[in-house]
Amino acid sequence: MSGAQRPGYKPSASASAKATERQSIFFDIKPDTKNMVRMLPPSDPTGSAFFLKSDHYKLKDAEGNNTAMPCLNIHGEGDCPLCKVTEVLFASGDKEDEALAKNVKASQRHYIQAYVMNRLEEGPKLIGLSPTTADQISDIMVQQEEIGEPMPNDPDKGIWISINRVGSTQFNTRYTVQASSKMDSLDSLRKEWVDEFVTDMVKATRLKVQTPEAMIAAFKKAHGGKVDVDKLLA
Repeated sequence: MSGAQRPGYKPSASASAKATERQSIFFDIKPDTKNMVRMLPPSDPTGSAFFLKSDHYKLKDAEGNNTAMPCLNIHGEGDCPLCKVTEVLFASGDKEDEALAKNVKASQRHYIQAYVMNRLEEGPKLIGLSPTTADQISDIMVQQEEIGEPMPNDPDKGIWISINRVGSTQFNTRYTVQASSKMDSLDSLRKEWVDEFVTDMVKATRLKVQTPEAMIAAFKKAHGGKVDVDKLLA
């Protein structure tokens, strides 16, 4: 019937992408985006805005699956065997050893807990930042303190900050962090914030400390044919 109204609505790529996006407590800063976030108060009794997670990558578990393991120098009692392995590999002067060491050495992420603008209904997100990006947030906090203004993570007068990413590859990606003039109390922003607040960052970031023996076994499973790890640790 020619005069009948056709069913359906205007297609939206953004709405479709959001509908199929996997819900996660983690928020990834996408390439070439500007992200306004409102930080929550520290969950650490020291008052630090960051939760540090340091992992060794390029390992394999007993089933041969790729895995990462927390560095024992940060999350254990020290004497991390994989830190020793990478130190010896770097010192060997061999290019292949150096490449392997770069892959396995511990990589650090500094997590903040924050609400993301236009995604408040999803609750607080954990945003993993490189040390240099975290330094930029620290600089803003120091500046705010010096001029007597509230911290970005103050529950009552905290300001929004913008975390911007330009580029998409390892070599051309750049992050910048900027303070904004927008201020919101968490109570007015989202009344559920107290119940949504993440108190256990170890559990939330899935940090599972392994034994030194398990870490050596995971290295051998992934790279045992390239180097003699027992010799490296001798």
